[in-house]
Amino acid sequence: LPQYGGFCAYGIANEFCPRYPWSSSCLGPSGNWGAWTIVNEKLYFFLDVGAKANFLEDTNSFIADGDKRWNYWFPYGTTPLLNTKCYETDPTYLE
Repeated sequence: LPQYGGFCAYGIANEFCPRYPWSSSCLGPSGNWGAWTIVNEKLYFFLDVGAKANFLEDTNSFIADGDKRWNYWFPYGTTPLLNTKCYETDPTYLE
């Protein structure tokens, strides 16, 4: 399963209010099948290649921040959300 429920890993790790009202009930954009990476055998999706590039600039810090935020929203023993809606497939996001 993808990390952070298949939502944009960069958004989960690094985007904050007031511009982005992320919370456990508003997890941001879906991941894009064309923008992903695997780190330590874990799959991360991104909205687009720009978000992926930003994430890869400091992967360990973004993973630590994303894990901290995700675990705050979904503590151990709770069921985290899994994005079951359509993933972003607009090819302009891949440019």
